[in-house]
Amino acid sequence: MHALYEKIAEILELDEVVDSDKVDDLENWDSLSVFSILAHINTEYDVTISTEEMERIVTIGDLVRMVAQKTGKT
Repeated sequence: MHALYEKIAEILELDEVVDSDKVDDLENWDSLSVFSILAHINTEYDVTISTEEMERIVTIGDLVRMVAQKTGKT
């Protein structure tokens, strides 16, 4: 999942992201960046995350754990 952290940071134009980063506190966390992140997750991991699931995401770690759980890589 290390590559996912790197891709999220790239999309958000940050040097890095960590599990504890709250998505609402990230300056570039907006609808376009969320769409780009979800598209990447769908393409690279064959995982779809619903709107309802995204509403439960508080931290980057929540998102990464969700992807790991859906891919069976927990």
